[in-house]
Amino acid sequence: MMEFTHFYSKYGQALLYEEFSDDYNKKAKDLLELGLEKFRLKAGSFEGEIQTNYNYARIKKGDTESGVFLSPSVIISDLKATGLWTQVEGLMKTLETSKLEDKASIKQSFAPMTGEYNNGRSRHTPKSTLEEAVCCAITTLSIYKPSISFRGSDGKYTNYCIIPDLSVKDGQAFISLFKRMLNSDTSKTLFVGKVSKKESTKGDKYTPRRPEIFYGNFPNPPRSSYLATIGIIASISEWAKEAKLTTWANEVLDSLK
Repeated sequence: MMEFTHFYSKYGQALLYEEFSDDYNKKAKDLLELGLEKFRLKAGSFEGEIQTNYNYARIKKGDTESGVFLSPSVIISDLKATGLWTQVEGLMKTLETSKLEDKASIKQSFAPMTGEYNNGRSRHTPKSTLEEAVCCAITTLSIYKPSISFRGSDGKYTNYCIIPDLSVKDGQAFISLFKRMLNSDTSKTLFVGKVSKKESTKGDKYTPRRPEIFYGNFPNPPRSSYLATIGIIASISEWAKEAKLTTWANEVLDSLK
């Protein structure tokens, strides 16, 4: 395995080679499928309720009125989400017949940093290997990265994700630690969302609100996107103390410096 130079594709590479496989084409396809399975968050029953539980759902199009939201870990706007879905399905199909070392286009839908390959000329689609294209898509979709969504002055939400610039080995250590955080007790309330009620003579209308995971999939998230990186470092440190994993966490934090 030769490491990529760009941190974005390298993070996906860390996920792809996290565990040994005798068929990395299949593993890459499985990781992309997992990303689609967690592409949306869907509310459970909410009529007459004050809150509802959410679950990940393999749904292409959103429906906010019914509580179907783009997952905060997906690095794209909801407006362009269906295009990303289509491109990922194309990559999955290509993996069935092509080798990872074969040439492939790096599309902006699944690789938002494509302009860097073209000196900012986003109209030109750069070429690389299928492996790098797939790893970019894995990074874009994976839930295994710090994510938070902020609401702008226009009322629309924008997803922010932290992708550390690490070697594949250090990236795997970071991902392993972050997975432990996601599965800890602090994450139990992340999939609960409030339900608003609008009274009317024609009948009350109930609308599910975004679950807590939108406000950070890690403990004590910041209130501003400008503090997101500092927030995840502080979060790892605090969580590690409570989980009594400070030595391991400090090693990971050192790699972020």
